[in-house]
Amino acid sequence: MAGRPRKVVSISKGKIGKEKIKARREQEKKLKIDRDNLIAPSWLSKAAKEEFERIVFEAGKVNILDNLDLGILAIYCNSYDSYVNVSKKLQKEGPVCYKETANGEIEIINPLINVQEKYVKQIKAIVLFYYCFYYKPSITR
Repeated sequence: MAGRPRKVVSISKGKIGKEKIKARREQEKKLKIDRDNLIAPSWLSKAAKEEFERIVFEAGKVNILDNLDLGILAIYCNSYDSYVNVSKKLQKEGPVCYKETANGEIEIINPLINVQEKYVKQIKAIVLFYYCFYYKPSITR
């Protein structure tokens, strides 16, 4: 089938007849993977597990996550929790710090800013993947 993949019926905004909706739901049931193993992995922190459970609950309303999403969802939650922790440290330490050199003390950018940016990139990549996959299938992955 040429063209972009169609959206699942539960999030589709286009006008579809009742018969087509019924037929597509039947097709989706055949293709749908179970979601019974969407349990936060033990290696996640408490806060990351809470984020995991929140996302599984919210995504369950439109039935877009399944067991295949476990790994990437865990990585997202871990990155999110790490981002929050680094942000809290940055609030305490500030965006600049001081380093002792042979010529005296110099002001440098806090290295935590680089760490924070890495988590932002990882989070954005995961969110973009899900956005493209579930909502904007016309964007190439």
